[in-house]
Amino acid sequence: MEFVSSIGPATRTKKSTTKIMLILTGALSIVWLAGVIFNFVANGPDYGVKAILMLVVAEVAAILSDVLVLSIRYNEKKGPYGEYLFHQVITQYSWVTAIIFALTLPIGTPYYVVAIGTIFGVIIAKHIFGGFGSNIFNPAIFARILVGLAFGAQLTSTIEGAAAPSSLVGGVTITSAFDSLTNWLSTDLSKVNLNLGQLWLGTYNGALGETFTALILLLGIGLVALKVINWRTPVFYLGTVVLTSLFIAIFIGVNPLEYILIQLAMGGLMFGAVFMLTDPVSGPTSMFGKALIGVIAGLLTVLIRIQGSYPEGVMFSIAICNMLSPTVDHLVSGLNNNKLGIKWAWVGSIAAISIGLNGGIAYAKAPKSPITPEPPVIDVWRELVGTATSDVPAAGEYGLTTTTVTMQYDINMTLVGMKIDTPTTGGSFDTSWKASEEKVISYYESLSLEEIKALTPATIAGSDGFVGGLTYTTDRVLAAVQNAVENIVVYEGSATTGVPEAEEYFGEQTVNVVTYVDTKGTAELTDDTIVGLSISGDETTGKPYETTWENNLKQAMSYYKDAVVVDLMELTTTSGIDEFTGGITYSFDRLLFAVQDSLSSVYVG
Repeated sequence: MEFVSSIGPATRTKKSTTKIMLILTGALSIVWLAGVIFNFVANGPDYGVKAILMLVVAEVAAILSDVLVLSIRYNEKKGPYGEYLFHQVITQYSWVTAIIFALTLPIGTPYYVVAIGTIFGVIIAKHIFGGFGSNIFNPAIFARILVGLAFGAQLTSTIEGAAAPSSLVGGVTITSAFDSLTNWLSTDLSKVNLNLGQLWLGTYNGALGETFTALILLLGIGLVALKVINWRTPVFYLGTVVLTSLFIAIFIGVNPLEYILIQLAMGGLMFGAVFMLTDPVSGPTSMFGKALIGVIAGLLTVLIRIQGSYPEGVMFSIAICNMLSPTVDHLVSGLNNNKLGIKWAWVGSIAAISIGLNGGIAYAKAPKSPITPEPPVIDVWRELVGTATSDVPAAGEYGLTTTTVTMQYDINMTLVGMKIDTPTTGGSFDTSWKASEEKVISYYESLSLEEIKALTPATIAGSDGFVGGLTYTTDRVLAAVQNAVENIVVYEGSATTGVPEAEEYFGEQTVNVVTYVDTKGTAELTDDTIVGLSISGDETTGKPYETTWENNLKQAMSYYKDAVVVDLMELTTTSGIDEFTGGITYSFDRLLFAVQDSLSSVYVG
């Protein structure tokens, strides 16, 4: 009997892995070309060339890593070395890992960081498990996590030695800036100088390929149509993020549509959904598992964003899902189509957890009242204003920038507030500054006036008063601050007196004073006036005079405010002066004598 075999009419041919990888490479190349074009057009040739070379470096590092590992594994049974090596390099598909990894990096990433990350991803995250098809982690994800943790300071949106981008927002800081300023609980993009259109089109400086959200979404739809990626994972992932974001927006009282669009476009969420989470090797193998892992990833992404200390949750959520994939496959292995209820119960339960957990955290962290509370009232005793003007030598097109600083001091000449006008030239610099301004102001508020006068650009570098990537701005703010206090001279003195009528009860008291004098920038002593006093020591003889002192101090200090120094030196007592009342003449006289003592080395009474 003769048996004839042929392909049945119902059998469908499937795309080979190589064909799938080539189509995927084509989609990734489109994203890369968009990044190259944007950097050439918006930022100049230095940035465009860097966008090209970053991919070249990643590809070379990936291929060399493959060659190294495959050469170690080679033996004669595997055939001629050249043929073996060529075939294995092609079928390891490390070139795809290199493209994905490069597209997740900001344009300022040094080449050595690109190379180290690629080598780690290819050798440690893939080959150490046996190569393509055996790795349990997405190599590009773990490469990106490594460089983010080990070389975070080097991942910048500017190139050393090249003019900083003049337009829009420095993208590697946009997610961290948005997180820092809003904790992912706002729709106010003005805080990072962006609008929704720019956010979705990717017309801002960020990771080389992650910013083009709309383009990536269209490519994702095409890849699904071509059956290159399975639709379940990105759809359930994005769906979970959308559903969770909807409830968060309702809980915190912001526009739901705007909040959802920001969540989808900010950071690398869309890029991760299309090109990373859909990795068939490190993800679940079952169809339902692919859907379930998307829901889990959505829960984790939003959770890390609103609660974690790291500003972005996409990378870590995908990495965690890689670890959970075998467990997910095991859990769903017995759930056939006859158990759809159980399957949807799994999906619904995790989605409900995402909504409840993330929504609850967001509600707890969000302001309970939509009305912004009034800022605390600061009793400002004296304001000192300074200015400084400078340019950026490496980018003369910005022109001169004048920064004005208003320094607010309380009655004890303690710096309690600062207002800084026009600190930067705008754009990306303004975003970076806004993210650090509060820290800079706190730094200056921690210093005495004498310490501020002694600062130099060298001593401020490395402190909270310095903003990385904004050296000229930091120096200009320092110059404006010092301009505000440059005519202030500080003197210290003390006085010891008693109460003649009751020396047996009180004894002698010593009061110390720091006197701040405005010299007006001239050598004429007759023009000098008192700016303020800082008092310590025995201000009074104790209760009940302490209360009287506190109640009358502000009025007494108003006498010293702007008092002419040479006139003050002629006084012998405060008795009879309207500002000094309350029955504590000895205390006020002791303060007067301490002020005169502090000034006696320069001024003659």
